[in-house]
Amino acid sequence: MMMKLRDIMGKRDAMYKLSDQVELDVSYFPTSILVESNGEKVLETKKTTVLVMAESKAVDEILAEYLANVGDSNSMNKASRLIQKASKCSVRKAVHYIKMFAVPNQQFETIRPYVTRNIDVDSKAVTDGGKSLFRLKELLREHEAHQETEGGAHEVVVNILPWVHIVTGECRSGIEAIHREVDERFLQLYLNEYCWKFNRRFFRDSKNPKYDLFDHLIKIAATYTSDIKWRDYAGAYYEFNNC
Repeated sequence: MMMKLRDIMGKRDAMYKLSDQVELDVSYFPTSILVESNGEKVLETKKTTVLVMAESKAVDEILAEYLANVGDSNSMNKASRLIQKASKCSVRKAVHYIKMFAVPNQQFETIRPYVTRNIDVDSKAVTDGGKSLFRLKELLREHEAHQETEGGAHEVVVNILPWVHIVTGECRSGIEAIHREVDERFLQLYLNEYCWKFNRRFFRDSKNPKYDLFDHLIKIAATYTSDIKWRDYAGAYYEFNNC
């Protein structure tokens, strides 16, 4: 049941595209895989490539947009709240939505369809200038590649690509704490769950019943049909747990 729910979480988030400015990076998650060794099934640990996308923007840019509408009380209230939050946070970028995908490798041709399907063509990509992401300028309006900065790698992580590193670390730590490591075949389902919850993180602060997170989960469970069938996964499940 949990796997089916994780599957429809991914289906729901697939409806939306990231836009404006998007951080992209490639990370690695520890996973397990069953291999044949001397006629027996043996569990091995490997690293699975994950493409991480985070729709983010510099706080100063957002603040400037709010302050441009000085006659709008709503914009001024948003600017005030943003200043208060920014004063307590070391990260100078605000994050909106995220997406994460387990991919076979980090080659550009492998990554291309994920970018095309999940990022608006008029967006600006922000990366660390890695070879696999260098050709993003072919797919998006603009590509800002930070291969070298005055502050070195630390500057890239903290100020240029903070959110892809934050969500990667949190998701990876959460999986490790609860499951230790997951079967590589199921990693995408766990990524779906993390992204779906993260993208609705503000629901937790609302007192309005329409933002109840569990209620939203029930609604999408009634709207979408999971591709996971017990007959496809039962054998893998028992084989994995009894190896």
